[in-house]
Amino acid sequence: MVIRSRQRFRANVPTPQLLRRLRAALIGVVVVTVVGCLGVVLGARAAAVAVDEKVVPATAAISAIWNSLRATDPQLSGCALDPAPDVQRPDCGALLASGRYRIVLANVVQQLAGLAERTIGDVTDRQSIQTVQGYLIRYLGLVEQAHYYLGQNRPLLVEAYLDYASGLLRGSILLSLNEVRADIAAELGDQRTSPWRSPWMALAWLVPLLSGLGLLAATQRYLMIRFNRRINWPLATATVGLIALGIGAGQPLWDSADFGHVTRQLHELLRIDLAIDATARPPGDGLIATASSATRSFHLEYIVPMIAVTVLALVVVGFQHRLDEYRLRSR
Repeated sequence: MVIRSRQRFRANVPTPQLLRRLRAALIGVVVVTVVGCLGVVLGARAAAVAVDEKVVPATAAISAIWNSLRATDPQLSGCALDPAPDVQRPDCGALLASGRYRIVLANVVQQLAGLAERTIGDVTDRQSIQTVQGYLIRYLGLVEQAHYYLGQNRPLLVEAYLDYASGLLRGSILLSLNEVRADIAAELGDQRTSPWRSPWMALAWLVPLLSGLGLLAATQRYLMIRFNRRINWPLATATVGLIALGIGAGQPLWDSADFGHVTRQLHELLRIDLAIDATARPPGDGLIATASSATRSFHLEYIVPMIAVTVLALVVVGFQHRLDEYRLRSR
């Protein structure tokens, strides 16, 4: 708004009416700015929280599961029924009798159960995890059959069942785990491309914010001309509060480096399929710490509404002073 002269304002709109219109416009702009600020802050934080609380633990769990299975299977499939002293192969009898494989598989099934409880993907994705659990139960059953026939002194069946178990691990279990990793990668992609993390989303609060600042500047000028005042301090303080809202709303932009680093590193980890001849790389401690720091909101979900209420109160007070002054002058 550009104010050319005091006479023009008097001729077009009565002063009390103009002041009320300006007050209503500023209140509306502040409300829109606050809604935009909170939307961007909460939306961006939700994406960061999803990566920190879902994608990172799920990636670590799948890596740990595969590494445990990969370390256990060669011992079972490569054991010897009657090892010679000069052959570096574990004894099948001692290995199966120890029951260590049961502990490993029980831990893996428990990790998969915890993974299934995380809300990653849809129902079909969680069914993929249940499929892996079913395959692992079958894998354990094959190893138990080998253990049983070992006690029956039937070495050919022992070798056959251990070979079946190894084939299941290298085939269906490996394929299903890679499908679960693909689901995790899809969840990462959704959060990585979240519109709330886009720099363009800043327009949701930046446009009304700039409009509000322009309106406050125009109002200050009008009040100087109309009431011969140098500055309206409540409105000046409201201007500072509106700028503070903008600084708070820009927090996702200031902290975007951490989020970008985490999602890029996770993408590199997940884009490589699990392989029988390779150990899965889990997220490192540094990546986990960075993912956690990317979720910081600095309590903006509480601070922004408090600043907004203060700004609205200052706008009301600033205009009310001039309305009261005009009423007194008119008597």
